[in-house]
Amino acid sequence: MLSVNSWILYAYSYCCDGTDQRSLEILAEGLKQYPNSLLFYYWAAYIQRDRRDYRAEQDALQTWLTSGQGKAIDYYRMGELLMASDPERARAPLQQAAALDASYRPSVQSLESALNLAKNQGDAASRLVSAGRGLGATDDWL
Repeated sequence: MLSVNSWILYAYSYCCDGTDQRSLEILAEGLKQYPNSLLFYYWAAYIQRDRRDYRAEQDALQTWLTSGQGKAIDYYRMGELLMASDPERARAPLQQAAALDASYRPSVQSLESALNLAKNQGDAASRLVSAGRGLGATDDWL
């Protein structure tokens, strides 16, 4: 029986080989043996980002953050993901990132300004453009 870390390394070996789907399958197998280990979700988020499946990345990252082990970069990424789908919910993880690591403060301030501009836009397309401009200003792209 593999340990949690062994499952992660096993999955990661496929991820490095460019076989993301197999990597996700291995993570799911490991999660069946260790259902309380949220570390699997951290790696699933990483792989989903590589696959550009941002909704799946957001779901996995949200679960990972419930572990209480998230770092500033994890909260920042969650904020980025939420900027398009749920701008008001994006504020909390962005602020958490800045609180955990001061180096995120300038980017978070810029993104919050973009969220404020987006909030005042009348239609969804204009809100997305404002959010996108904020991400572009911080040189962060989904």
